[in-house]
Amino acid sequence: MDRLLTVSEVAKALQVNQNKVNELINEGLLPCLVLGRRKVRESTLELFLATYEGYDITNPSNPVPLERTTNG
Repeated sequence: MDRLLTVSEVAKALQVNQNKVNELINEGLLPCLVLGRRKVRESTLELFLATYEGYDITNPSNPVPLERTTNG
């Protein structure tokens, strides 16, 4: 069974503040469940990171792919 993470634990793992985690949840980018307070499965956080790797999600309502540059 996956470990459940609090918003605070998710924020610490992502190195952002709790408000940013709540924005990600509110925009539907990071699914959660409520058991007293919002909780995120550890596997859900891993999937979120894999899904949005290579994106700028500073504005969660508008994820933007990062431009890739090539050296040549």
